[in-house]
Parts: sequence; C-alpha cells; structure tokens
Amino acid sequence: MGRSLGLATDTSTDSDSLTAAQKNDKSATASNAWILTSTLPARFRTPTIIPPPSVPTPALEGAYVGLYTFIVSVIYLAGGQLPEAKLERYLKRANADESTPVDKTDKLLSRMVKDGYIVRIKESLNGEESVDYRVGPRGKVEVGEVGVAGLVKTVYGDTATDDLEQRLDRTLGLTEARPTLPPVATQGTGGGSGKSRGRPRRQEQEESGTDDGGSDA
Repeated sequence: MGRSLGLATDTSTDSDSLTAAQKNDKSATASNAWILTSTLPARFRTPTIIPPPSVPTPALEGAYVGLYTFIVSVIYLAGGQLPEAKLERYLKRANADESTPVDKTDKLLSRMVKDGYIVRIKESLNGEESVDYRVGPRGKVEVGEVGVAGLVKTVYGDTATDDLEQRLDRTLGLTEARPTLPPVATQGTGGGSGKSRGRPRRQEQEESGTDDGGSDA
C-alpha cells in the first residue's frame, strides 16, 4: 500500500513538472522574436537610397518613422524611462497629443508597443497606478543612441556647439567627456601660477633650441 501511494505521489509530481515545463516552453516560444538588420555601410543606408516602405504609402510610413524616432529619442534623453504624463506633455508641444498624420495618438502608441519600438510598463504602488515608457528592442536597434544624437544635431542645425555634443555624449553614454586642452596650449600672456610653473621649461627650450612638445611629468 505504501509503495502504491509512493508511486502515485511521484507520478503527480512528474505530471506537475511536465505541465510547468510545457508552459515555460510555450511562453518562451511566444516571446521569441528576431530583428532583421542591414549590414550595408552607413553611406548606403541614407533615406535617398532606402526610402520608407510603400505599405500603405511611403508618406504614411515616413511619418511613422519620424514619430517613433521622436518618441524613442525623448525617452533616451530622459534617462531611459519616461512617465506617461511627461510623454503626453512632449506630444502636446508637438501638437500630437490627440492625433497624428498616421493615426490617433493612443492607437499610434499601441502600434509602437506592438512593433517593439517602445515598452509600456504599468505599476501599482500603494493603490496608485503609474505608467512609464522605455525603449523597446527595435527602438534600440533601429534608432539607438547614435540615431538620437543625429536627430538632436539636425534639429539644432548650425547652432549646435561642442557643449551640446558633450552633453549628448554624457547623456547617451556614447563616449567619455572630451578632455580639455592642456594649459600650455591655452594659456595667454597674462600672469598666474600656471605661467610661473611653465617659464623655466620654455627658457630651457629657448636656450637649447629644441622643443620636444612633451608634458611635465
């Protein structure tokens, strides 16, 4: 009797494990997705060479590309996560809080979530519900930090400065902050402790007639 009960218990455990494994397999299969990317050099991937898809029309798809690029950029510049209320304010400034050339705003955001450009996260804390947006996998691949930086520089145009590029680099994590020029290259004829430290070196170079361009160790 004890052996039969043992067999029955083991069978039940195996059945539960099998069911759980099947559920995990189904969920893994359902979430499995691939993103097709181009390996062409950047000069062959300009809009003049690769226009927007023609379904339903190139104009509508071009507008869709511009809109998801704008929203992905705003999320990136906000640090990677943007509350829904702030996104709505940005869309209102762009006159796109209710409708867009592609579709109504709520349907447009749902399409971007479905396409993987953005991710909508809903959380509940102390009975209060909050909604945030993050960059989705396609947004990271098709736009990315470099695309965001390019959009910002295009918007600012000729007014873009080195300070703007440094701020973009720090915000997006593209590169480390650019190093400042050494004092020898930037100091003028005025006095100061920097000049007093550099005078003996220049005198030695003038006397010897050499300039090795090295820095003080």
